[in-house]
Amino acid sequence: MAKLDGSTAVLLVLGALSSAPGMAGALPPCTVEVAPRPTAGAQYGCSVATHGAVAAAGANLDPAAGPHGAGAVYVLQPSGQVRLTAADAGAGDQLGFAVSIGDDALAAGAPFAAAPGAAGAGAVYVFGARGGAWSADSPQTKVTAPGARGGDRFGQAAALAGAVLAVGAPNRTGSGGSFSGAVFIFRRSGGAGGSWNLEAELADPDAAPFDGFGYSLALAGDVL
Repeated sequence: MAKLDGSTAVLLVLGALSSAPGMAGALPPCTVEVAPRPTAGAQYGCSVATHGAVAAAGANLDPAAGPHGAGAVYVLQPSGQVRLTAADAGAGDQLGFAVSIGDDALAAGAPFAAAPGAAGAGAVYVFGARGGAWSADSPQTKVTAPGARGGDRFGQAAALAGAVLAVGAPNRTGSGGSFSGAVFIFRRSGGAGGSWNLEAELADPDAAPFDGFGYSLALAGDVL
C-alpha cells in the first residue's frame, strides 16, 4: 500500500508465479488497484486477503455506507471490483478492519459494531458468493459473540477455512481478567448464505489481564 497525494491509498497486487498450480495468468505481475471512489482517510488497504484469483481490501474508515467510519470492503475479482458494506452500518463500526476469504464466503470484521444489548462490542459480517463471485447485493450474515460486552473488539481479527470461522476479541474480559481476550470458533450450516453457529470459545490457559488473546489469527485446515 502507498499514499497518493496524502489521502488516497493504492493496493499493489502481485501476480501468481507460473509454477503455482491453478494460478498461472490469474493476475499480471503487478496490479495497482485504487478504490473506485477514493475518500480521504478511508484507509483503503488497512487489511488485505487473497484466495485464488480474488483479493479483498478493507477500508475501515470508508464512509461509503453513509455513516462516518462505517467502513467497507473492496473485492477485486476477474469480473471487476465491487464494494461490500453492512446492511445495518453504523458510524464508527469500522467494517473491513480485518478480512478473510474462502471459497464461497468473505468475512469482514467490524470491531466497534453494535451487538445485541452491547454497543460497540463488535461483529463479523460474512458475505456469501453467488456463482463464484461477490456483488453489492451478496447475502450477508452478521455474527456476534454470545454474552457480548461493549469494548470486546470482537472482529479485530477473523480467519476463514472452509465452513469454519475464527474470530478474535482481544479486549474480552475472561478468567484471565480485564482485556485477557478470547477467540470464538463458528461453524457454518448450509451453503454460502447459511447460519454460523458457535462451536467453541477459546482462551489462553495462562491468561492474564491485558494479554489481548485473539489480537491476530491465522487458520489453516484444523490448525489455528
